[in-house]
Amino acid sequence: MTITNIETVEPLEVPQDLREEILAFESIRTSRFFYRTKGLNILTASAPGSTPETRVTASVTEVDPVFRPMIGSARMSVHNIVPQGGDIAVLVNVESSQLVTVALTLVYVNP
Repeated sequence: MTITNIETVEPLEVPQDLREEILAFESIRTSRFFYRTKGLNILTASAPGSTPETRVTASVTEVDPVFRPMIGSARMSVHNIVPQGGDIAVLVNVESSQLVTVALTLVYVNP
């Protein structure tokens, strides 16, 4: 295995009135959804209370037949996350020639 040096990028300084603290959020929500997919797809998940301003983090992982996360042979990546009114669309790529069962996990908060 070759290890590549990856540049660390520091966050930008923003004006004080644009900074947010986690304490400013009312609640943190998490949900997990399952799909059978391959290739580049948009996965849409129900997220009650979400708006275009919702802050979202997403991950995707392969799961075994009883839906436990596992490291399989498919390489996966999350490309874009778009919160909408009541649902969240996530563009993912599952590099596989066959359908793979994946779990999409979302963690989201409303400011």
